[in-house]
Amino acid sequence: MGDVHPLGNPHYTLDPANIPLVTATIVAGLTRIAPDLAAPLEANRRSFLEALAVVERRWRATLAPFRGAAIVSYHDSWPYFCRAFGLADGGVIEDRPGVPASPQHLAALIRRMREQGVKAILVESWYPPATATLVGRETGARVLVVPQSPGAVKGTEDYVAHMDYLVRAVADALR
Repeated sequence: MGDVHPLGNPHYTLDPANIPLVTATIVAGLTRIAPDLAAPLEANRRSFLEALAVVERRWRATLAPFRGAAIVSYHDSWPYFCRAFGLADGGVIEDRPGVPASPQHLAALIRRMREQGVKAILVESWYPPATATLVGRETGARVLVVPQSPGAVKGTEDYVAHMDYLVRAVADALR
């Protein structure tokens, strides 16, 4: 089956709706080892979530004109992002997670992308871009080399900056 994340899918933070649970879990864990910090940790969490709600509205507004647009990814990392912002999953370049695409898989994907008018291919910064570049050239889709996690690209050191970068890059590619 390829690399199917036996310990769980690490891509869930690409949906801002999952961040309240993520931050609650972090605060609970830190509170177990430092109970005296429970109140300030929770206060910081609530402050962060309030600020996140504001920028999340901006992200949704930025991507709203593209609702239903299909995007393709190199690795199956983006279903949470797509669902969060109303984008469609246009397919995955890898045949199976961690397994390079076969020629038959690529040919079928290129046909589907042409039919769907896919305009963007997302490739995490650590994957080789050659196959995505080939698919982009064959379909006219723009290849976006993007960070999957905060800090993978300069200027994306925190969650909000990371998501700002992703939302802006996807919106620019879909224009």
